[in-house]
Amino acid sequence: MTNSDLTIAIISYNSYGTIKKCLNELITSKKFKTIIVDNASTDDSAQNLKKQYPQAKLIINSTNIGYGRAANLAIKTCSTKYLFLINPDLKATADNTSQLLSKLKQLNDDVALLAPSVDLNTHIKQGLMQKEWVIGAAMMFNLTTMKEVGYFDENIFLFSEESDLCKRIRYKKLKILLDSDIYIEHLYRQSSPPSLETEALKDWHQAWSNAYFYHKHGMDHGRKNTYRVALIYLIKYLVSTNNTKRNRYKHRLFGTTSFLKNQPAFDDRGKPNIPKQYKSKT
Repeated sequence: MTNSDLTIAIISYNSYGTIKKCLNELITSKKFKTIIVDNASTDDSAQNLKKQYPQAKLIINSTNIGYGRAANLAIKTCSTKYLFLINPDLKATADNTSQLLSKLKQLNDDVALLAPSVDLNTHIKQGLMQKEWVIGAAMMFNLTTMKEVGYFDENIFLFSEESDLCKRIRYKKLKILLDSDIYIEHLYRQSSPPSLETEALKDWHQAWSNAYFYHKHGMDHGRKNTYRVALIYLIKYLVSTNNTKRNRYKHRLFGTTSFLKNQPAFDDRGKPNIPKQYKSKT
């Protein structure tokens, strides 16, 4: 029987294999409504997801609109009071999801967000703990409470979106709780297959998003000053002898300097900006 209180939301980008590996039991249990947003996967993920999980609502985007925008799309489609936004590489089950939901339903509506431990360092079995922020791999929202906060900042393509959202939750004097009793394994950075282009895209946007987040919240001073960060990336790029790290610093340098030039995370077609050497492919 489907629980009418909770919807599972998953954002997919070439993530079919990971979803099947990590979340198959949760989805096929049919215990909760499920929404999967496919962000224009370049493999056959969307088609495979539709075939494998006909019980799930599948939203297929024609372009990769980013994590936060895709999550907002799922939230706007959701009809339940609670929503569990999870990464494809999270080993969530119907049982541990039910446990987390039960905890959230017992709490007052001043709790906007409840998260499980996805890191063994926080799985300390000391019950509910109030936090300033939680890892974005697993976030269970009270959508009634979240209405006064709004959802993810759609200026961000990837990275820092959960930090920004947590900060805005705290601005509204609402609570973010971590349940240190419930542990859900997060495989980390396995949501989609790695590639040089994907890693370059992530590095560019991680740097851009960090600069945007610090500037937005008036934190871009001292060590977080954007010009200082750009200079450090430049120095690391110039002195690094490891080619993988050198490429990482290069793309993070370009992401930071792009922010300084007022270049947005998305181009005028609504597609994410990407490192220059890959532009000819889009």
